[in-house]
Amino acid sequence: MTRFYKPKLVQVRIIPVIVYPDEGVEQFLSRQNPDSIRKHLERLYEQKGLENLGRFNIDILWENEGDLMTDVWMYSQLENECGALVDEKTFRNYRRDTRSGITAEHGLVMLGLEASHRGKLTLSEYLRSRPILPAHTTNGKRFFSRGRR
Repeated sequence: MTRFYKPKLVQVRIIPVIVYPDEGVEQFLSRQNPDSIRKHLERLYEQKGLENLGRFNIDILWENEGDLMTDVWMYSQLENECGALVDEKTFRNYRRDTRSGITAEHGLVMLGLEASHRGKLTLSEYLRSRPILPAHTTNGKRFFSRGRR
């Protein structure tokens, strides 16, 4: 069973992206290079179909059958009384993947807690803090073993 590292906020293009790396992505992204996640996402966000990103995104990085997977959750219309409008795209390496499902169960738990956490906060307040995930969904470690946060 894999578990999330502590999330990291990065800026890709002009979009704030909350990134949840899952155990197993170390084989693709460097834990010694704090820019490895941002560089991966910059390359990914050049893809056709990712021109219309949300006001912020939550991206889940995970490993599947030897491939780097990225679930891109795009949040827009944040003031909607029913909650934000959310779109999702999954990528296997850098290619769109429509066969693998949209996320694993731990991802749904995390997304629900993120939505609850956002509650009545402004977007800037929300982006500065993360909710506490259940212990079984996280390993409690930073993805980067050294360097900046």
